[in-house]
Amino acid sequence: RTVDCCMLRVVCGWAGRGGGTLLRGGQGFVMDGCDARAQQAEDMVAGLKARLSTLRALVEKDEIAKLTAENAKLQSDVDAAKVQLRTIKSKAGQKHYPLPGEPGYTAPPAGAAAPAAATSAAAAAPAAAAKPSKPPAKAQGEKKAKPAKPAGGKKGAAAAGGADDVMDVTLLDFRVGLVTEAKLHPDSDKLFLETIETGSGPIVVLSGLNGRISLESMQNRPVVLLMNLKPAKMGGIMSNAMVMCAGGDPLEVVEPPAGAVPGDRITFPGISAEGREPASANAMKKKKILEKLLPDLMTNSKCEACYKGVPFTVEGKGVCTVQSVKDVNIK
Repeated sequence: RTVDCCMLRVVCGWAGRGGGTLLRGGQGFVMDGCDARAQQAEDMVAGLKARLSTLRALVEKDEIAKLTAENAKLQSDVDAAKVQLRTIKSKAGQKHYPLPGEPGYTAPPAGAAAPAAATSAAAAAPAAAAKPSKPPAKAQGEKKAKPAKPAGGKKGAAAAGGADDVMDVTLLDFRVGLVTEAKLHPDSDKLFLETIETGSGPIVVLSGLNGRISLESMQNRPVVLLMNLKPAKMGGIMSNAMVMCAGGDPLEVVEPPAGAVPGDRITFPGISAEGREPASANAMKKKKILEKLLPDLMTNSKCEACYKGVPFTVEGKGVCTVQSVKDVNIK
């Protein structure tokens, strides 16, 4: 490089203005070389970007294919588990009720009633509206009028009560439910803590079944619920309904007929509830309605759940049954 610089100086000094022209020509030659290298570098960067884009697309494609394969395997495992569950239930003598999304599932009717709390609120509203207003103050010296006694004394009063004094199974709001989850109560060795679908939303129910019915058999199990009881705490947790069972030892769960879905109403052919709603939760407790009707709830010789011999029925789908216990109380 030193020799080149010396030669350049000699040439420039000898040539004068001509030497200046030669220098400028050399600088132009150098600049042309730099431009060529810059263009070459830009081409290399563009090529690298293209390769990176191609590699990124390949990686994304591989990842999508991997996730798709994993999802397919998981779906296959879920389907296999469902088949295995149905097989186990079939061997155990339990009926299988399709869940939403499964073949054969039938949505509950649009007129399915709301939970017991809504029924209680609806019954309480008219009662409050019908509450008589306070009578006007009586004038000084005026004697209080005695209410007229109905003709026939006490018997006449009972007759005057009419339909309001009817005491039969139509006062009980029995519905089909589906236990979606059952687990042990955290603080009690006698209770199951169950989440049950009612057709109008899930509710929590506590049942004293631990040690009498296996926890596994309560999973995904259809049941008959008594819905119009006043919610009560059991083991520190609020229970909102009662799971109906029959017998004692053994104890068996009352099961609705095949095809019944959560929210279906239990009726009793020949016993009309026309013009009357099930009793409110407050009336159930105050009048001890359940206690008075329980002795008439029994299974028959066909293992059918009955009230005074009339089967628990889901209209158009069949009657409610137990597996084996005959002529025993339902509770």
